[in-house]
Amino acid sequence: MDPILFTGGILDLPTDYLKRMQDECRKRDMLIIMDEAQTGVGRTGKMFAVEYEEGVVPDILALSKTLSFGLPLASISTTAEIGRGCKEAGFLWLTAHLNDPLTAAVGDKVLEIVGRDNICQKANERGQQLRAGLEKLQQKYWCIGDLRGRGPFVGF
Repeated sequence: MDPILFTGGILDLPTDYLKRMQDECRKRDMLIIMDEAQTGVGRTGKMFAVEYEEGVVPDILALSKTLSFGLPLASISTTAEIGRGCKEAGFLWLTAHLNDPLTAAVGDKVLEIVGRDNICQKANERGQQLRAGLEKLQQKYWCIGDLRGRGPFVGF
C-alpha cells in the first residue's frame, strides 16, 4: 500500500484507513507491505508517511527513490520473524547491482544527513510554510482547487 497515493494526485487516505486495513489484514493473516518509494526518508515531514497513522506498523517497508538521490538503490526492510522465515526457506535474491558499494555509500550518507540535520523536522516546517502560501494563492485564484498531501509533499 502507498500511505499517500502519489500517482493518483497526491491523495491522502481517509482517516484511520491504514489502521483499518492493518486490522483486516491481521484477521486474514496477511502481511502489511508499505511502499514508501515516493513518500519515505522525510519527504512528508516524517521519516515515513505511514507514521502519520498511529499504531500502523508494516511487516515489509519498501524504499527506493528517496533513499539515493536518483541512483539505482532500493531497500526492503522487514520484521525479524519474516527474515528468519526467509532464511529458513532458503530464499535468495540476487541482481547484477546487488551490494554496489557506490549506491550503498550514497544511501548510507543520505540516512546520515537526514538524521544529523533534522531533515524531517525541517521538511515539516517548510511544508507548513508551503501550505500557508498555497492557501493564500487558493483564496486569490479560483483555479486552485483542493490542497492535498503532508509536509512539503503537496498537490493541488
